Amino acid sequence: MEKLNNESLQRARAGIGAPGPGPDTTQNLNAISGKAAASGKNMGKAPMPFR
Repeated sequence: MEKLNNESLQRARAGIGAPGPGPDTTQNLNAISGKAAASGKNMGKAPMPFR
């Protein structure tokens, strides 16, 4: 588990998405959150914890 966490953190720091074949929506969700925050929009719930 620790190895996977380290690999994920390294990819995140390098700006690399998920290694699997599925879509990596992290950048899209971050963009949506950033736009909402910039406009002062309340999302109605606490942000998700870092994974």
